Amino acid sequence: MPTNDHIIFRECIPHFRPENFKEYYSQNPKNELVNYLLFDFNLTQEINTEYFKIGPTKEVHVPIACSAFISNVNQPHWVRPDTDGIYFNIALSAVISFSIGRPVRAHREYRYLIGRPFDGQDLGKLLPIITGGPGAYDTRLTRENEDKYIYNIQDAVEVLFDLPDNVYIYIMQAIRMIHLAHLNKREDFALSYSLIISAIEAIAQKYKSKEEKLKEKEEKARKRNRKLLEPKWIELSKDNLDIQALFDEYQDLLSKKSGDVLTLTERFVNFILENCPIEKWNEFEHPRKNRSDKNQEDIKESSLPEEFKRKMRPSPYELIDGIHPSDLTLEQTNNILRNLYKHRSKFVHRGESPPHIYPVSYSRFFDSFLISNKENDELNEIVVPTYDFLSFIAYHSIINFAKSKIKH
Repeated sequence: MPTNDHIIFRECIPHFRPENFKEYYSQNPKNELVNYLLFDFNLTQEINTEYFKIGPTKEVHVPIACSAFISNVNQPHWVRPDTDGIYFNIALSAVISFSIGRPVRAHREYRYLIGRPFDGQDLGKLLPIITGGPGAYDTRLTRENEDKYIYNIQDAVEVLFDLPDNVYIYIMQAIRMIHLAHLNKREDFALSYSLIISAIEAIAQKYKSKEEKLKEKEEKARKRNRKLLEPKWIELSKDNLDIQALFDEYQDLLSKKSGDVLTLTERFVNFILENCPIEKWNEFEHPRKNRSDKNQEDIKESSLPEEFKRKMRPSPYELIDGIHPSDLTLEQTNNILRNLYKHRSKFVHRGESPPHIYPVSYSRFFDSFLISNKENDELNEIVVPTYDFLSFIAYHSIINFAKSKIKH
């Protein structure tokens, strides 16, 4: 049994979805054990899945000007009152965080599973959220956004429970990287940004684009033809130097063609564009839109006279799209995605941060910066996806790839 101060996520993966979970369910469909998760927002609805249930959050005030939002989780039938609950809860927190693009934390102590009373102050210190003053979080969701979160969570859980075992493992490993990104964003933005890129890269390495599949098909056809024709060429070239030279050139071209494979960067770009196509990008909403919409929702549901409601301004925030995907050519889009791979490499190998200035962008899709070129003193524009938009791309590209691996 590991200590409570350490997590080896590899051990959590089989506890989230045991090999024989369906058999366990038929034998023991009920489980009275309860555990807890911490969110950075107020969840007002219950989240129901086939095997477990997450309750609405309870807000607990913790010092100073902070709150914690704690949900009880009815554990699935295979969890026992020991370390199983710790492992399951950590994996669940990763899946939820991946699905909603926000930090979710699980505690590491099994004492709550064996009947210790709920202690809000004890749990609250694990994810305190600033609710007042500078840096305050947007903790209230519109009903529409909350419904989207619940759908994404239920959808991700259903997909993960339907995947073949080998695919399930590497998808969960990528999900954990995104989870760690959201948990560590306040500590180190560059690390979190790089972790999301790395998560996409991890799955992109498993992916073959339509172009690659077509090339493989063509290569197999060429190999079949070569088996039939090469003996004839060899026979003809024995006594003819011209044919021998032509055959040698042909062999040389084939050896070069066999090395014509996509680079990791090209595979990364293709993976995103085929699993989260540009047409889908417009579904991403401005990160600050929820606050504006929630204010409007509150005004609409208030008991104020209609005349006052019409005069009240719903939000002091102006939402800025900035550079829109439709403003970019396909080549410009490809270059932005290629550069993501470079930013990750610079951080991993040199500790160099991506060019972002603000961790929470005022733009919807991309941030752009003018950076001086050290060689010629010219200013070059660099365009990069915002953190939240990159998280959106990661979620949709990975979940859509995972869905393609389910055997019907």
